[in-house]
Amino acid sequence: KLQTHSCSDTLLFQLSEPIFTEAQAEILKAAMYDIRTYKAVDLALQSAWNIAQSFEYRDTTCVGCLIAAAVELERVSTILSQLVDSLALPLDKTDPDRLMENLLKMNGEVYRRSLFLSRLRNFTTDDAFKAGLSSEAFLSNWIKSEWFLNPLYNHVFRKLARIKNSERYSLFDKVSLWLPGLPSQWQELYARKLSEALLNSSREMQSAGRFDQAFILAANARDILKMIGHDDEADLMEHHLQEPMLGLYRVYLDVATDAVKNGNLRMGDEYLQKAIAFRAQNRAYMPGGLTDAEVYGRFADACLDKIIRLHEQGLYEEAFPYLLKAYDYARRITVYLRFPELDRMRSELAQKSYGQLLEKALDAYKIKDYASAAEFFEKWNQVRKTWSAWLQFTPEDDSIAKKYRISRLFVDLQELKVLVAQNVTDSLYAVADQKRQEVVNLHLTDQPEFCNLIREVGRLFFDAALKETGSYLWDFKFTEARSSFALADSISVRFHIADCEDVNQMLETMQQRMNRQNVIYATFLYDRYYYKTVSSFEAGSFALGKAYADTALQWCCCGCDAHNLESLVGKYAPAIRYDKYLQRLEYFYALQQADSMEFVRQRLFTWFQTDSTLSQHFTQPDTLWLIKLKPRSWVFDYYFGPLMEKGKPEYVLGLMEKLRSEGIPGEWLENWQMLTARAIAAKDIHIRNTEAAYQRLAQLAPDVVWYKVFREVYISKRLSVFQRMLN
Repeated sequence: KLQTHSCSDTLLFQLSEPIFTEAQAEILKAAMYDIRTYKAVDLALQSAWNIAQSFEYRDTTCVGCLIAAAVELERVSTILSQLVDSLALPLDKTDPDRLMENLLKMNGEVYRRSLFLSRLRNFTTDDAFKAGLSSEAFLSNWIKSEWFLNPLYNHVFRKLARIKNSERYSLFDKVSLWLPGLPSQWQELYARKLSEALLNSSREMQSAGRFDQAFILAANARDILKMIGHDDEADLMEHHLQEPMLGLYRVYLDVATDAVKNGNLRMGDEYLQKAIAFRAQNRAYMPGGLTDAEVYGRFADACLDKIIRLHEQGLYEEAFPYLLKAYDYARRITVYLRFPELDRMRSELAQKSYGQLLEKALDAYKIKDYASAAEFFEKWNQVRKTWSAWLQFTPEDDSIAKKYRISRLFVDLQELKVLVAQNVTDSLYAVADQKRQEVVNLHLTDQPEFCNLIREVGRLFFDAALKETGSYLWDFKFTEARSSFALADSISVRFHIADCEDVNQMLETMQQRMNRQNVIYATFLYDRYYYKTVSSFEAGSFALGKAYADTALQWCCCGCDAHNLESLVGKYAPAIRYDKYLQRLEYFYALQQADSMEFVRQRLFTWFQTDSTLSQHFTQPDTLWLIKLKPRSWVFDYYFGPLMEKGKPEYVLGLMEKLRSEGIPGEWLENWQMLTARAIAAKDIHIRNTEAAYQRLAQLAPDVVWYKVFREVYISKRLSVFQRMLN
């Protein structure tokens, strides 16, 4: 995935961040290694079964072969079992190649062969020689296997082919265990024959240039002699190990030298580092040979010779990588005798490459091949920056900068065109506008190459802006659509495509589409809010209906008939005014402004009395209506308090009884009911028997609900008075 970044000089590409963290990569690497090991063990088991099938364990025609096969199978089985045990794979849950089962079968095969061998007697010298030759053949087969050369499986097959000095070769342990009566002389003959055969195979491998395999076989031959106690003879075989090591070292150096001579500097340096690392790791087997300084000097010479050949061919630019690498090698040496020659070649290469690249750039610029000119100018500028200390500048060099800038601008416009064709972004538009301004500043608008590129880039942005406009219109997003349309119009002017007939036609068509879409959308909204207005009026929400009507009138345009809506609003004008005042009543109630509430109620009551149509939609706004509408303690205090101050508790009591009969809970009025009952009882003291009044007051204990007493004492005698008061 590529991310695009813009800058003033060029358009750059940068790779996105890796998808794995370092820890995740290590886990994945370990898992892949285990999978490779699993597959290699499976292949090795198949090869081991070939050994078992080549010598049937009851066949006594070659006893030495049977012994060698049994020992090799036991050795391989042990190594492979250790490898499988080291795996972090869930083999108990999934084992596609049935590795565990095959290992058990191999162990069973080894056990059967050991039992059969324990019954054998009378071993001859010829059996020992045949056992040694067979064991050598088995060991060599691991090296000669195609899987040994496969880098995926080499680590397993190398382990099977190598008998490490620190390990006790199972041959001598197992043979003594399986054949307790076997004389030690027989075992020594076996080991010597095996060592001799391995050494001969090592020489064959070395003659064939397979130095790695030759070293393994020679090391096995030496270690077998050590295992039978012949350390002196083993030490004399060290030179057999040195020869393949030196051979492999020379191969690395030869590959590196040939790579440098043939122009593959990266490969040459890679194999040079491999050779040096190989020598450091195997220094014990390479007492002679070139030192690291001599190797670096040799390769510095190789690079310098390559520089001279390229210089003679006029390939100055191609010689620079070799020049840098030659200096790198030469600086690693205490004394490098060809430094003066190297410095001279540096000066000549810098000056001639500088002139050659500039000449190529100017030639390409003259024929208006700006892409090639920009490439040569880039290389010329890089030489100028890198090798300025060895260059002689001429006065006209400064005038080249403008041509360099023009060529670079042409390439940037080409790259920009490709990027815009893939995806249009605001950042790319900013870059395009910047490049357009550069064309103007450099007076290139009369150049067809630049003018056409600017128009092509502008046309891409223009088409994208119009497409975006259409998308916004489809979703009725007119603000965004107008903005995109204005951008398209601006692009047509700024990028000099306004004189194109098809561009003007597209702008005109889009403008007409915007107008049509506006009418469609306005008609839709007008109808929508018209029906909301009607629904609100029918539901009695006249103020809300008026708000919907005002919104609908805002969207009324050509094709809309507002007369019906205006008539409807006029019809409900009194109800709308009345409903708005009801909302003011709600506002004052929220603020607990009782005086303002009463003022609004009186205004509503006046309108209700003067306009008979209001009774069709609203209830008469008398005092009782307002108290029922907002039954709260501060509302009761506002209306009941003045009546009590005027000595009219009967009026208050009548109002409360009326409220209670219409569903107002008695506990909301309990406080005023107690006060009213006491006031009426107090008045009765003056107009009735005093003792009877005291008895009635005694019944009005705080924990007795007022209306229980009221019904017993007052309703029967005062009901007619209350009815007259309420009427």
